[in-house]
Amino acid sequence: MLTALRQPFALCCVVALLVTGSLAACQTAEEAAEEAGEEAYEEVADLYQDDYLAVEIEDTQADGNIGGVARFTYDDQSGEAYVQGRVTGLEPGLHGFHVHENGSCAMQDGTPAGAAGGHYNPDDSPHGAPDDDDGERHVGDFGNIRANSNGVAEFAFSYVRDEPDFGSLEDRAVLVHGGRDDLSSQPSGAAGARVGCGQMTDSENVDDDMLDDM
Repeated sequence: MLTALRQPFALCCVVALLVTGSLAACQTAEEAAEEAGEEAYEEVADLYQDDYLAVEIEDTQADGNIGGVARFTYDDQSGEAYVQGRVTGLEPGLHGFHVHENGSCAMQDGTPAGAAGGHYNPDDSPHGAPDDDDGERHVGDFGNIRANSNGVAEFAFSYVRDEPDFGSLEDRAVLVHGGRDDLSSQPSGAAGARVGCGQMTDSENVDDDMLDDM
């Protein structure tokens, strides 16, 4: 975020140097922008200081190495659900990331984490993108996370959700899929195998300290 804020000030510095012969004015503006960016980040980080939901994600295969944590919180003022997490051991690229209807990651009918059921969808809506309107996506549709070349996905995003919908996520399963959610195929985005899974719970039950330094 701060890197993006600095870019417009590169031009500002050139102009300030040519017009005034000094970088002082530009440096003051850049410092102010950085301070504003830091305050905005801290404001979001403060949302995770009180009660929030968290999940420890584990590989659905006993000999796998996928693992990580994610946390979910709700901001009454913006009406948005905020999600932050880190998952390792993935194949590079996009991976579907969803909340499913049941709170179990057990094998069922030969499917890893099959007991989690389908996407959490209390309104019987079609599958869609996480920023689609109510009625055009599942409550559990959170799109994709992206793993880098080292197989690490670090993510932070927010989407509008009704507060009752957010409150109903507790005790449900969070799944990471082996492939990309195309955000349109029914019933679940053709995201492939269920490779990572965990049960959403109160944050006091999950060690998510690693996310504080993201």
